[in-house]
Amino acid sequence: MTRMFIVFLLGFAYAVPALALDLEAHLQWEARVELGTLGSGLVEEVKVVPGQRVEQGELLLQLDPRRFRARLEEAQAVLEQAKQHRAEARRELERAIELYDRTVLADHDLKLAEIGAAEAAAAQMRAQAALTSAHLDMEYSELRAPFSGVVLEVRAAPGQALLNRLQVEPLVVLADDSRWRAIAMIGEERAAALELGRPVQVAAGGEWFDGAVHRIGLETAAGSGKESMYELQAVFTAPAGARLRAGQQATVRIDE
Repeated sequence: MTRMFIVFLLGFAYAVPALALDLEAHLQWEARVELGTLGSGLVEEVKVVPGQRVEQGELLLQLDPRRFRARLEEAQAVLEQAKQHRAEARRELERAIELYDRTVLADHDLKLAEIGAAEAAAAQMRAQAALTSAHLDMEYSELRAPFSGVVLEVRAAPGQALLNRLQVEPLVVLADDSRWRAIAMIGEERAAALELGRPVQVAAGGEWFDGAVHRIGLETAAGSGKESMYELQAVFTAPAGARLRAGQQATVRIDE
């Protein structure tokens, strides 16, 4: 991982590490989210427990779906009825136009037929929107993982009532265990010489990982003392099964 210089001494070649700056750091999750559902109702089933690893799209929690299913079926029936009314309104308008062209229908009656067709079309659009909303409500009855990761907390239990009209209640806390952030402190002079995206190495859990500088603080850190110190954040990815935890000690190595 570290760059090496090859030097020759008395006819033998020796590998000497290039100059590098090692910074004490600690790990944080790159992505940690508190998940809730926009739906209100009773929790029917909780599918996960803290510490469990889940895949993207996996079901975490299920609300009682009966009320959502009933609304969906009602919306489907209303839409079907609206389609039939619109089809009949179109036929009425076609007949009215034919009679008007034969000068046996007054302007007022033609206008009424046009208004009837327009109202039927609007009713179908409203019914279609209601059906879309019902489908969304059905989706909101399920809480699924937005990405693969590990469950940190579960704050729901079967039978728990949810009322999410004003504020969504967090139910599951999920973290992406493949993306990490190493937080270190760096002096002003060295911070000024760094650029975002610069490659670094991060040591944690007995392994080295390739990373990059993600953020360099623009304000001095609290308690930095006489020397101005700034927060340095390096991001890296780790394979599944890596022995890493948030808050764990780490080392950020920057080749100089």
